[in-house]
Amino acid sequence: MRIVVWNINGLRTLRGYQPWYQLKDWQSCLEHLDADIACFQETKMTRKQLQEWMCILPSYHAFFNFHPTKGYSGTVTYVKKDICIPLKAEQGITGRLVNTDNPAEAIGAYPRDVRDDVEPALWNALDAEGRAVVLDCGLFVLFNLYAPNETGPERLEYKMSYYHCLEERANRLIQEGRQVMIVGDMNIIRDRIDHCDPEQSLREHGWTHFKQHPARTWYDAFLAPKGKFHDVGRLYHPTRAKMFTNWNTLIDARPANYGVRLDYTLVTEGLLPWIKGADIQPDIYGSDHCPIYLDMHDSREIDGRTVYLKDLMHGGSSRPPPPLAACFYDEFSGKQRKLASFFSAAKKPPPTPPLPAATDKADGMAKEVGASEASPQAEPRPGAPENGEISLADALFALQAPATSEGPTSAMIPEEAAGVGRETTAAADPPKGVAPSPSPLATSAQQKARLSVSASPPKRSPAASQRPSSSSTSSSSSLRKTSSKVPPKGQMRLQAFFTKPSAPPPSAPPALAADAETSTTVTTAPEAEEQPSQTSVSTTGPDAVHQGRSRSSSPELIESFEEADPSSPQKHARTASSTSSNGSASTLATSAAAEPSAAERVEASMAWGAIFAPLPPPTCRVHGETAKAWRVNKPGPNHGRKFWLCSRPVGPGYEKSGRAKGDVNPEYRCNFFQWDSEWKGEASKRRRREEHEACEAAAGVSFAEVGKQKRATAGGGGRGGAEMIIGSDDGAPHKRVKSSK
Repeated sequence: MRIVVWNINGLRTLRGYQPWYQLKDWQSCLEHLDADIACFQETKMTRKQLQEWMCILPSYHAFFNFHPTKGYSGTVTYVKKDICIPLKAEQGITGRLVNTDNPAEAIGAYPRDVRDDVEPALWNALDAEGRAVVLDCGLFVLFNLYAPNETGPERLEYKMSYYHCLEERANRLIQEGRQVMIVGDMNIIRDRIDHCDPEQSLREHGWTHFKQHPARTWYDAFLAPKGKFHDVGRLYHPTRAKMFTNWNTLIDARPANYGVRLDYTLVTEGLLPWIKGADIQPDIYGSDHCPIYLDMHDSREIDGRTVYLKDLMHGGSSRPPPPLAACFYDEFSGKQRKLASFFSAAKKPPPTPPLPAATDKADGMAKEVGASEASPQAEPRPGAPENGEISLADALFALQAPATSEGPTSAMIPEEAAGVGRETTAAADPPKGVAPSPSPLATSAQQKARLSVSASPPKRSPAASQRPSSSSTSSSSSLRKTSSKVPPKGQMRLQAFFTKPSAPPPSAPPALAADAETSTTVTTAPEAEEQPSQTSVSTTGPDAVHQGRSRSSSPELIESFEEADPSSPQKHARTASSTSSNGSASTLATSAAAEPSAAERVEASMAWGAIFAPLPPPTCRVHGETAKAWRVNKPGPNHGRKFWLCSRPVGPGYEKSGRAKGDVNPEYRCNFFQWDSEWKGEASKRRRREEHEACEAAAGVSFAEVGKQKRATAGGGGRGGAEMIIGSDDGAPHKRVKSSK
């Protein structure tokens, strides 16, 4: 079994790094670490920021402790279900956050002496930052800690009170016969071997020995041989140097391994026989810390029998985890409805049985209209079938006639259904021998089509303008079912608005156009449904002059109309355009012959690339190597400014306290620093100087000598400098140079 400990520096941001963003889910990240128990610190999130993918995993139980108000601190412990099902789980080390309603859930052994020694406000603050998750794993009690950092003198009392509280709690558990394991970021450097530059640290704080700091003094007494806990990492690597787990990212100290050791795995003596090994993993990135791990034997021979570790830790059992597990959170256990459910699509209803045919619906409508009533609406049309059956067209034709009396018929027909009937009748074919009069709606539609042709090109199909209005969309269920199977004639599909228009259909010859001199043709054939872009409105006669901008205008029709009128200005314009097209063809041939060659194009491209190429980075003065660009992130007047530093990693002596930056080892970063604005200014001056020298070389004489000759010719004297014009070979001046004494 492996226990992985890592100050993750933000649980939500880890997957933005390599290789974590390539893994499909969070469980894959834990499996990549090969962690049976993963103890993370500095999750930097609140309960509101928790997402399901972070805590509900198929193979792990998650136990969180959040900072209540801001994304700071925070700890979480993931336990694989096959390895361990914790018996109890708590937040914090003081016992103040334990559920007092159920004492059976408490691990116990809470500190009392520290509570009496510190102020009540300080005591309550020890567990107010989400710094500990405590699990009773059966074989041992596991403490996952993120100890306070001493960011200032005012935090020293808080830090030391936290350490004393932890010590008392651990000692009480040992007195009760329990084994204890403490892992996490302790924020203490134990010995000189755990610091990259201990001499620098002593000079910086004015100390005489390394363990003079109160936290280091306490830690030395807490660990063996003086205390009861063993540092497993140092136990297996007692003389290993540069075993660092934390680096300063602000100065990019990790490449040179210029860091400190802050993360530990501490166990009591009774757990040492179960320990298989421990080490750090500096090759895993994603935080300013690296993971450390502790391996335990899966089984041991005790008193002649084999004892398995997962049996002692209740792994694989069917018992539920403690109530602190994230799977019991209301937002993830199904007790609380998610906000996304209010905006998701509703579940599809079960399929309904098929309805009767459309003819039966039409018969029912005819009977509902009141075929037995003696009213004009129920009178059959001439030529209607005599067998008593009424078709859908007959029923709709009956609805078209205006109502003349208020009777049962008009009361039973909804207004929406009547509107649909009137519009559908215009498209239906009447029986032979009967010519239905044009409805007012069709007449108005033809007038609108004529006006739209003269005003602007049609945006949509003319037949689409005769679709039922919004008030007629809620017709009877029979008509709705019929229209859902076959789209109405002339109705454009939604896909037609996003497809590329196809070529217009061939227009009619001029002879046919002359016959339909004043007729208006509206294309509503079924082909318009498949190719709505070809639906056109063509008008001949005098109105054709206004169709110059219409897509449906026919060139042949325009040609015939212009030939009929010799004085037409369009005809003269067309003749002039044909003449100019011949001249433009010869111009294109000439320009094609003068097209530059491939070599010339490459040369021009390189010239433009040299103009817009970025400036090369500067070189440091000590190593002569290319510098590395940085940017100021600290708030202030220089926020966002770009600067350049030596590209080598930092090393001993880089900190400026107690030692100058220039005294560092040449193997590491030197003291080179330059603002990007200064570097650009120097490059601009250098470019102007080079251009000046190039001009002097082209003229064959320096500008200083030209000024001297001019002053000598003019008699010299005066502070005002002489002005000279340097001309080109043909005498045309191109440069005005002003020289002075």
